[in-house]
Amino acid sequence: MSLDTSLIQTQLRPHFEKKLLTTAQHTLVFDQFARDGDLPRNIGSRTVRFFRREEADLSRPGAPIALTEGVAPTVSRDVTYQSVEVSLSQRGQVAKVTDVVNHVGLLNYMNSTIFLMGQECALDADSIIRDQLTAGLNKRYAGGFTSFSALKAGTAASARITPQDVLDAATQLRVNKAVPIQGKAFVLVVPPQVERDIRNNPEWQNMVRYQYADKLFNNEIGDLHGVRLVSHTNPFVEGATEGTYTTNHSDADAVFSSYCLASEAYGVTKMASLGGSPFKPSIIINDKPDSLNPLAQYMTVGWKSYWGSTVLNPKFGITLKSKTEFRAS
Repeated sequence: MSLDTSLIQTQLRPHFEKKLLTTAQHTLVFDQFARDGDLPRNIGSRTVRFFRREEADLSRPGAPIALTEGVAPTVSRDVTYQSVEVSLSQRGQVAKVTDVVNHVGLLNYMNSTIFLMGQECALDADSIIRDQLTAGLNKRYAGGFTSFSALKAGTAASARITPQDVLDAATQLRVNKAVPIQGKAFVLVVPPQVERDIRNNPEWQNMVRYQYADKLFNNEIGDLHGVRLVSHTNPFVEGATEGTYTTNHSDADAVFSSYCLASEAYGVTKMASLGGSPFKPSIIINDKPDSLNPLAQYMTVGWKSYWGSTVLNPKFGITLKSKTEFRAS
């Protein structure tokens, strides 16, 4: 005797796998290369002012001169400082989980919510820093082009990034007397599309060191012309208008920004007592009844951060713009 499963169709149900599938996650890196600072509490301020000594300049009054025996110099060297201010502000996010869902739900909604918020908090902060760097750093254009309009008019092959562009950007930083990060290297932050163009270049394949033990930074992919290449997945992409972000990353004429960075090109400050860094935010869970939720029918989970970021020295970073030969399938 055989049993047709159609006879028990109403008794069949799928098995729910409690282990969640892998979620697409961003690779975010800008928190690594910032000058970090803290704003102490109870000092009557919501801004941080950074100071920088002026650079050596032999044309300034009081510069070194030949001395005459017994005659004191008559001109003194005055030392001045440049200042840059960072204003802090709060950002945050909140979500609700009902008591019923929390008790009967098959999946752990609370943990999933906290995980998602952590991802969005970091992405939000990374995007703010990225936009500031795009607008505030000195600019160069790949392929020898000298303007955004000229780059846009070029083909993907002529406007893609090459090792020569990396060398030129690093050379410009050296001309600007920028200090390498950690005193060791400049960094070029590139999206995967640009990374592909560099890796596909024969000069990269001949020059880059694929295996080395002294990696300095997270997501580092190689060393080219003394510049450490670091990959990220949150690029600033422009369409027809320079400075305007577009979500159409697959456009053949899209322009991608990469960032060649020296030490203290930009800074990030935070106040720990008001939420601290957005890359390590304060998570707040409220599961107690109150006047708005008298029966505790839901709980809230959220985060807040109190921080700010800004470009500290435009000459210590290069926004390198290029097209790409990569085409999404």
